Amino acid sequence: MGFVPPGIAANLFSLKIWGVGRQLGLLVFLIFCQLLATNSTAQDGPLLFRGSTVVTGFSGTFEPIGAGPFAPGKTIIDETFIDPSGSSARIYLPDQPGFVWDARLWDLPAYHTIDAQQIGQVFGAAIDNGWPMTRDETLRPPNLYLTATSAYGLNIVVPDIDGNGLPERVKTGQPGARFMDWQFGSIPGNGGSAGLVSSPGSIYKIDGVTRQVSLLTNITLSGIENSGPALGNIAFDPEHNQLFVSDRDTGMIHRVNLDGVDLGQFDHGTSGRPNLGLSSVVFAPSDRLDITGFQFDAEDPDTWAYARAERRVWGLAVHQGRLYYGVAEGPQIWSVGINAANGFFLNDARWELDVWPEGPDYEVSDIVFNAGGAMILAQRGEQVSTYDYTAFMKPRRARVYRHWLENPDDPATASRWQPIPEEYAVGFQPNYRNNAGGVDLNYGYNDAGEMDFGNCQGTIWTSGESLRVNRQLSETLFSTGELVVHGLQGSPSGPVREFNAPPWASNFIDYDKEYDDPEATGQMGDVEVYRPCKGRIPPPPPPPPGGQCIEVKTDYECNRETGLIDVTVSVDEGASGLGADILKVLSQNPGVSVVGGPFHNLNPAQFSLSGTAPNQTVTLTLCAFNSVEAQSEKPFTCCRAEAEIKIPKKECSNPNGILKIQDN
Repeated sequence: MGFVPPGIAANLFSLKIWGVGRQLGLLVFLIFCQLLATNSTAQDGPLLFRGSTVVTGFSGTFEPIGAGPFAPGKTIIDETFIDPSGSSARIYLPDQPGFVWDARLWDLPAYHTIDAQQIGQVFGAAIDNGWPMTRDETLRPPNLYLTATSAYGLNIVVPDIDGNGLPERVKTGQPGARFMDWQFGSIPGNGGSAGLVSSPGSIYKIDGVTRQVSLLTNITLSGIENSGPALGNIAFDPEHNQLFVSDRDTGMIHRVNLDGVDLGQFDHGTSGRPNLGLSSVVFAPSDRLDITGFQFDAEDPDTWAYARAERRVWGLAVHQGRLYYGVAEGPQIWSVGINAANGFFLNDARWELDVWPEGPDYEVSDIVFNAGGAMILAQRGEQVSTYDYTAFMKPRRARVYRHWLENPDDPATASRWQPIPEEYAVGFQPNYRNNAGGVDLNYGYNDAGEMDFGNCQGTIWTSGESLRVNRQLSETLFSTGELVVHGLQGSPSGPVREFNAPPWASNFIDYDKEYDDPEATGQMGDVEVYRPCKGRIPPPPPPPPGGQCIEVKTDYECNRETGLIDVTVSVDEGASGLGADILKVLSQNPGVSVVGGPFHNLNPAQFSLSGTAPNQTVTLTLCAFNSVEAQSEKPFTCCRAEAEIKIPKKECSNPNGILKIQDN
């Protein structure tokens, strides 16, 4: 991803057309870009197949050869522009790798790309219903929708000053400034959006049959266009054939039909917050971005007039008749009901959970649910922007969480969700937190390395950067491919961080096959998978008779020699047949920890608690599982529950208790 123009643009400029005259060179270049736009949809066949995986990303840059001499104080970076021939979205079909989870770099080419000449820079992706497709079927496939973004920076220019036929890059707003070409798209609307031109509020449609790109609509509010912060993410509602899209400019969530008609908005600031007893935060029409004003700084996202954090929304997902959305403040996850009869927003917005407070306070840019009801959240690092296009977010801290519902719901807790999430390991850099904001589930694989369409959610794909970089492991990793991989990580969806860190059970796909710029950050975006599973997803296995998964007996006492609370846990599996031999134990009480780490052999499991106080109630999250099944790199069963231990007031006692745990 650096400054060397990829693909055709590199070949174009190797001709040094600037030698025939800069004005003529610019004209030839622009004509060539039009040819690129004409040919970019010439690839044949349906757009999406079962398992097709869409990823968005920054399209890259180009340096025109012979652009100098430069004006005083100017350098080549001042003549470096967004590459119109670079890919803003690529589609892969990871259906037959021929291998399974060995951490190699998979040299899988994209079978279709959409370039910046048409759609500019995009982040969010959504896929409508369509019909199930295989390579040989001829039924109509679904359509793809992409949303304009400022996630890869906001670049502005002013008219040519030095006479080389190119506009001048500027860092701060000033009269005459406009957005750089291919910051946003360049195609006119058609069909229901005839007469429109691309803007920061654009939603693009890529037709599932013809692969033709069109401008579906521009998101506006009261007729006023998006001023530049652009859109967040987009989600498809299959029950009502409509799209939801978050607007980073106003904070609104818009409801749009598949013809591009805006059907109304939901305002979290005024219709969500009051339901939790919070004050309303209204949209201020005067607080808009003006790139002609001196307040704007291309290197300072705080000047980009994003909606206030209290009302700003990014990630979206439709699940069981509700729209789930990520709010920047907190960050938090909320949901609002969708009227079953007409698809309207209901007036029942509710807070779902606070994103894990011990992690970074990064926004949730993508949300997906698995068949078991778990909610998977992808964070994106804090927005930054460097003039040289290398950094668009703070690196190596964004996480991917998995939250399970409490089972049964604990009325003593405010949220329906278990407070401590599981986490996936993304990338090999030592903290394994290299997510770039995208996540989705795909089909699993059989032992022969072929996609298993009966296993609808066996793989989790995440976007990330420098995914195979690890100094200590570089020799082993380099034996199976390049290290600087900006693109996708695929892993079995069952094992979370504790079972797959470093993520040896994974495979990687590079976005542009450049394998450069190890310091580049934030240049990857969303992930969206076409995964038709209706009628194919097996329901969760029913619990054994009596509703219990396992029966756990806990004994605990004070160890007067160590001052710790010693705990013994025995498991009676009954009819579950799980074969559990490991118990994972986590404390939910700040300051209370499990000595020796979370994993303990069964049966029984023996461990100690440190940091307890007299008369304190300590809550433990337990997970019993089979170690062989967990290490098989396939989804595995975990029987979960919360157990409470009452620390004695004065002297230690040895109470016994029986705890029955539900399997979720």
